[in-house]
Amino acid sequence: AKSCAQVVRAAEGTSAIPGDGEQQVVLASMAVWNEDVASCSFLDLVDRGTETREVGRDFVNTIKFRDDRWCRPAVDDDPERCFNAQAAGVTTVTYIDEPTDERDGEIVDADVELNNVTFRITVNGQGTGSAPCAADLANTLVHELGHLLGLEHTCRGPMDPERVDHTGAAVPLCTATSDPVITEATMYPYQECGETKKATLSPDDIDAICRSHPLADDPGACEPPDDLSGGCCGAAPDPRASAALALLVAALVSGRRRRSALRR
Repeated sequence: AKSCAQVVRAAEGTSAIPGDGEQQVVLASMAVWNEDVASCSFLDLVDRGTETREVGRDFVNTIKFRDDRWCRPAVDDDPERCFNAQAAGVTTVTYIDEPTDERDGEIVDADVELNNVTFRITVNGQGTGSAPCAADLANTLVHELGHLLGLEHTCRGPMDPERVDHTGAAVPLCTATSDPVITEATMYPYQECGETKKATLSPDDIDAICRSHPLADDPGACEPPDDLSGGCCGAAPDPRASAALALLVAALVSGRRRRSALRR
């Protein structure tokens, strides 16, 4: 385990925001998580600056804007992957899936991609895109960074497998709950056009990180990304040789859930 998740910001940024305004929002969004969990968790998001780069299973956590096509291009043995047009952001997480490995469940790569194609990325309501639905950058990014840190959505989509929360209780379908603890959390998987409330963490979001990475378990180490241990931010020459890897893609989707499906 490591005490941080190091993140690289793609230097290209986005044409949606003048100057480097989007880079400042990225840094501020990382600070939201760091500051709000500092009193109870050791986990930190660490900025490694900007690089001109593409995302991929390269063991570098990357934040990338998409201005031209809402697709991840083919990289090495990864084929092109186009995303749901209703998703304002997508996080692709690669983690160790090997029950006999002490690192089972450890994230080894997490890439955040932000949609300025079918959405109009905005900061303080302003953006140069032409899509009809505005996606506030901080609102989307604070949510996606939660996935980068290992958090799941607060409720299940229609295709999601059944799972339980930390108490052993079944996680409900999003269409079957109106519990504000779930629906008002940053990790709730739906947003409305122009929404900003997910830029601020709820107590549930903070509690999730503090339970998974409590101060008492601080490993006291934040290795650089060229560490060969194959850990959270490390780069291993061939991690498949020592552990099976699994892929998880999580998205923040625009639009209200269908309230007609709610159970009373």
